[in-house]
Amino acid sequence: MIKTKRIVLLAGVVLTCFFHPVFASVTGTERTAKSDTFKVYYTTSLFYDVDQRDAMVAINLWTKEIGEQLNVGIIPNSKIFSSIDELMAAYLTDDIDMAVFTTQEFMQIQDKKIFEPALVGSQGDSYGEEMVLLVHRESGIRELEQLRGKELRMPVGGISSGLVMMWLETQLFERGLKMNAAFFREVIRVNKPAKAVLPVFFRQSESCIVSRRSLELLSELNPQMGSDLFVLIHSPAITRYVFCFNKNIKDGLKRLVLEKALTLDTYARGQQLLTLFKLDKVILYEPHYLDSVHQIFKRVESIRSSEGGNVSTGWAGYSRSTDEPGSLSNQSIRQNRPIKNWVAEW
Repeated sequence: MIKTKRIVLLAGVVLTCFFHPVFASVTGTERTAKSDTFKVYYTTSLFYDVDQRDAMVAINLWTKEIGEQLNVGIIPNSKIFSSIDELMAAYLTDDIDMAVFTTQEFMQIQDKKIFEPALVGSQGDSYGEEMVLLVHRESGIRELEQLRGKELRMPVGGISSGLVMMWLETQLFERGLKMNAAFFREVIRVNKPAKAVLPVFFRQSESCIVSRRSLELLSELNPQMGSDLFVLIHSPAITRYVFCFNKNIKDGLKRLVLEKALTLDTYARGQQLLTLFKLDKVILYEPHYLDSVHQIFKRVESIRSSEGGNVSTGWAGYSRSTDEPGSLSNQSIRQNRPIKNWVAEW
């Protein structure tokens, strides 16, 4: 219940920052016009690593700004769903204006032509995030094959862990190895990148997967970490989130949302929102931003077809999450599940 409240409050930050009055371009007459309800839907996979301090930020911002936002002429209304399945089921009975997906979720529903991608998150000068598989430099491990029977650690959140595992599956297949429970001894999910990297650094675990940005940030705090850890393989740039409009959204509302979203990095409260999403800014979507993800999905589909199976997103059968405060164990299991048949039923 506490985690659910935190997620709902965090969703409130997303909406209030999009409609911050500093950037409201409506006139006095427009402010008194009939209000529109702007519905934005999310899944819980978007929100991770949320502690009490972040929840308090969300509470303070929501309490302070809710009255102000009502004067803009748009009433924000958000809902959080535990899975993409639940969100899509709600679409059948509700008028959704906008939905925010992890890239993996978007790939599952894009062929239905229900939502139009409009924005993606950006880090630095890149629209995507590069993932790295790390081992200790003194471990003697220099080939992916040497990780057979070893432990792999990875954080929940960011680029969905299922998509990362799909990328890893392609890397194993290219080396004549199969993605199954007999390869890694165990895949452990943790709630922070540091909890994936530090055990490898201290030789308590053999390998981990984190973003290159996380590695660089940790190396700034401890330069020895940067020299002692070895990048075994790395992924192409992968987009983390896709912000989508309902294809039937009103043009005026769409323009207003884009204006507010594209300026999040220019004012304090918008920057707080980006920090919670671990983004630097939001930029307009370009089709080629998802090229690497399309290639991963296509490759995995080819692999699974040759093996007589369906596209999968990981090894749910033997991976686990640490039971540490803030660890989203149920979420990590959901992110590992196969792509469900409901996609083909629409």
